[in-house]
Amino acid sequence: MKIAYLFSSPGQDIYLRSEDLKRPFLLAPSRTHPFLSLCDYFRAIEDFLLRHRSALGPLFQEHLNRDLSFDKVQKISIRSEKHGAYYHLASVEFFFRKTSLKFAVSTALSEKGKIRIDHEYKTLSYLHKRFESPSLPRPYLRGEQLFNRNGNTELFTFLLAEWFEGYHEWHLSYDEQNKREWVCIWDMKSGNRFATKGEGLLLFRKISNILTLFYDTHGFEQVYPWHHEAGDFVIKNVSGDIDVKLTTARTYEPLVIFTESDSINPTVALLYFFLNLSIRIRLDKLNGVGEWAWAGAALLEAAVEGFFDAIRLMHANGRYHLGGPEQFLSLLKSLSLEELLKLTNPLMDLYKTDDPSVLFMIRSHLREHSAEVLHIIGSIHL
Repeated sequence: MKIAYLFSSPGQDIYLRSEDLKRPFLLAPSRTHPFLSLCDYFRAIEDFLLRHRSALGPLFQEHLNRDLSFDKVQKISIRSEKHGAYYHLASVEFFFRKTSLKFAVSTALSEKGKIRIDHEYKTLSYLHKRFESPSLPRPYLRGEQLFNRNGNTELFTFLLAEWFEGYHEWHLSYDEQNKREWVCIWDMKSGNRFATKGEGLLLFRKISNILTLFYDTHGFEQVYPWHHEAGDFVIKNVSGDIDVKLTTARTYEPLVIFTESDSINPTVALLYFFLNLSIRIRLDKLNGVGEWAWAGAALLEAAVEGFFDAIRLMHANGRYHLGGPEQFLSLLKSLSLEELLKLTNPLMDLYKTDDPSVLFMIRSHLREHSAEVLHIIGSIHL
């Protein structure tokens, strides 16, 4: 069985040579691991997969609907995809005689990263059991691998999960005329391209829809935090339509602005979910790493439409529990601009805690944003 180590790169993957693999493993762009090499990182993933080969066979059969055991694997490609703040993401592709199958492998070395992987594994498992949603990756295996190099040991924590093949990360970027911030799709095979107007609007509508469908009107739990700048949502063009996936769920709990759940008005809780969604969905970093960017009003309108799409569906399925969606729409329409601005005050502390650098961006747009929300709400009829 052949095993290849690669870097994901636009256009074509980079096969790593022996001299490349001798380089120190980077924990961050400017911080190297005390003793691990790049080869050690790949070897640790390889050892983890081989140690859990008995658990992989049933996954092969489930996904490919064929009787395929690990012994029938002819080649494995381990591909470094990206490095996040807390852990590293790789894809692992298993090649058989006539087909192949790919998974995602998240790797953590820091204690914070290990805690996050453990929590995400539990959160994803819970959400799939409760909602059976195709919008989230299915988690398959969480494990640890002790790696020894010349007497130095490091404990790796891994999460093996579903890989969304053909889906692309995206970020706000300046358009060809350098005039406005618009959705740029990071297509690693065909090259980056700007989304069409329809694609951009559908992207934001579906992101909002996904997040709202996970909202619980009883306990106020929600998938949060989520970040465009971290690439949490990915996009795929399917026969002229687009599909959107959420790549992870870090926590599933009420917003921290609620501290006494037994005294919370469920309609007020939904109002804060909506307000937070309307603000957070407009935030990204230019090209994923630059200055803060603010999505335009057309994308906001699409997000509001996605929210109401979701609560109508929740109501039809008996999950809404707050009367009818029309009542919530009427409440929003009754608010003045000053009332809406006042309602957003508790959220400012939340944003300051999450990331103080984003607070200035939000405050600088808040009045205009609130006016746009009210204008959009005024034109909606359920």
